[in-house]
Amino acid sequence: MHPTLYILTTFFTSYQLVKDLALKNIRAIGTIRDNRTSRCPLISTAVMKKQDRGSYDYKSDGQVACVRWNDNSVVTLASNHVAVKPLKSARRRVKAVKAQEVPQPYVVHKYNKGMGGVDILDRMLASYRPRLRSKKWWWNLFSNGLNMAVVAAYRFYNYLHPHDTVTHLDFRRTIAVSLLKAQPRRIRLGGRRHRQSSQFATTVSTIT
Repeated sequence: MHPTLYILTTFFTSYQLVKDLALKNIRAIGTIRDNRTSRCPLISTAVMKKQDRGSYDYKSDGQVACVRWNDNSVVTLASNHVAVKPLKSARRRVKAVKAQEVPQPYVVHKYNKGMGGVDILDRMLASYRPRLRSKKWWWNLFSNGLNMAVVAAYRFYNYLHPHDTVTHLDFRRTIAVSLLKAQPRRIRLGGRRHRQSSQFATTVSTIT
């Protein structure tokens, strides 16, 4: 039985996380943002963009390898399992000419093989991502967690009811309506007329 390989999204991936997973013998690959590589001395994204398609750069400290590859755009990956070799190839259009083979680091090849579920998750999360702003540092984590729970519930619903045609949006609407109906309807009392009525009732009570 092959060890499980975890494919991480950009939202979660960091150098420290991949390193900590390595210490627990957990294999992981993920796309990573430039500011989360722990200052790994890779060729800068701006310089990489000017190089030929298929160009790559990588650095490893023996536990985590960071690889930067120039494809349609420059992508950076971190892994505690694989790095560049064995080098693969991918067919790409180069400078508007006929498609040709360009070098592809092995970590990119492995990521692409397992990224299907991750891409679906990212796409569905982005479809109806909460837009409420907050100064609380934990708000993005909290709202993303709720969003992931809804997406996971929808995917599980599709698995249990493969012939149902409920859309992602309709599923979310059903959840919202159910939550609204779960609490009794509350009537808000306020405004100038309500305050005047309250004052009048207090006056009558005092006279009585």
